[in-house]
Amino acid sequence: MVAAFLLSAAYSPSRASAADPTPLLGIVSGGSALVQDGGLSMPWTTEYPNNVSQIALAADSVHGPLVAVLLSDGSVLAKEGTLSSNWVPVYSGGVSQIAVASDPTNGPLIALLLSNGSVLAQEGSLSGSWVTVQSGGVSQVAVASDATNGPLLAVRLANGSALAKEGGLSANWVTERGSGVAQIAVASDAAHGPLIALALTNRSLVAKEGSLSAAWVTELGDGAAQVAAASDPSNGPLLATVLTTGAVETKEGGLSVQWSKQYASGVSEATVASNGTHGPAIAILFSDGSVLAKEGSLATGWTSDYSGGASQVAASAHGSGPSAPPITIPVSTPPPPTPVQSQPVTTPLPAPTPTPHPPASKRPMRVKMTLKWTWRYSTTWLTRLTFARLPAATTVTVGCVGRRCPRHLRLSATGARGIRALLRRIDGLRLQAGDVIFITLSAPGYLPERARVLIRYGRLPRAKLLSP
Repeated sequence: MVAAFLLSAAYSPSRASAADPTPLLGIVSGGSALVQDGGLSMPWTTEYPNNVSQIALAADSVHGPLVAVLLSDGSVLAKEGTLSSNWVPVYSGGVSQIAVASDPTNGPLIALLLSNGSVLAQEGSLSGSWVTVQSGGVSQVAVASDATNGPLLAVRLANGSALAKEGGLSANWVTERGSGVAQIAVASDAAHGPLIALALTNRSLVAKEGSLSAAWVTELGDGAAQVAAASDPSNGPLLATVLTTGAVETKEGGLSVQWSKQYASGVSEATVASNGTHGPAIAILFSDGSVLAKEGSLATGWTSDYSGGASQVAASAHGSGPSAPPITIPVSTPPPPTPVQSQPVTTPLPAPTPTPHPPASKRPMRVKMTLKWTWRYSTTWLTRLTFARLPAATTVTVGCVGRRCPRHLRLSATGARGIRALLRRIDGLRLQAGDVIFITLSAPGYLPERARVLIRYGRLPRAKLLSP
């Protein structure tokens, strides 16, 4: 096989890619759950209209955003994949707090603190079974997850102690602190492992990173009222604390780095997220319900993000992804793809050994097929499909397999004029994550060539050259 199948990623201003994600922010205002996605200048979207008492956000590059809301009757709804997905009732009542996380391998993680002090958790899907991870005595729950270390759960007990577990819902609890804990925050990433931060009742702040048995580091000796945590493989741990004075301080990159003053007074709550591409995101809530936010650097200026009336703020990163200038990725099977190139290239692909051997009279094609895409979260658009060096009388067939494929997408054309018409017809083709496109080339005297293209959430589609 010497056909070169090429995929090219291209960005358009109207279709920002989730592979280069901006923060996902959420607030509760007037009983409604609002979410801001795509940048701090984007409008807020009402995700749930009334009776919301808490919102929780998470996201990863495979499963997309995860949004959960706790209603005033103690019931919980959640959605994942896109912000326009339907709400799924996940628990019917008796819940006092929710916490969520997500990673590409393990999927969504939801933890519920019930009014009786028990904690339930489910992982992998919104319809998964609930597991009782702690039978009573809990006053707060926090969760995180990454593809290497799995789920991280932490609880503050009513007696002021803190427990944590990692790797699975059935893992054993580890006592992290015996007493004196006022609030707990957690994060996790594949490079740095678990991050646990505790605001203590004596107003000091301690943190640990790397393992549940790591030593505690005293981050602040006094004045801490609240702590928030995030982490990513590129930038490392990110901590924020609201002081008893209403000021906010942050640090990024390590537990031993210096604190950076972010805001002088008036802050009641801070939340953080972090991503390998965009860096830190910080949102702060004031007593008047207004929200300021910043992203990209701790030194970035604040953006006035919501003018008043918010009672809670939440933040998440969409999941680390590569920055996205136009790229071309040669695809073969085997070996795996070569590294991303800064300029389009054409790379001959080694042929898989066919069994049995084809008749000697049939020759391999020498065709270059180039696909260009734009994407935004779960939606991907095919912006261009071209061929070079097609043999005479080639037939091109394009088909789609998947629940959300465009209806009746099975097109076939022969000859230069027919193929040009087919390509015009599929220009701008809209596809959804999970759809699979098959492209087949056949011509008299040549071995047929067939490519399989998997549409992925917020990333360049994955192409595979199939054996004849």
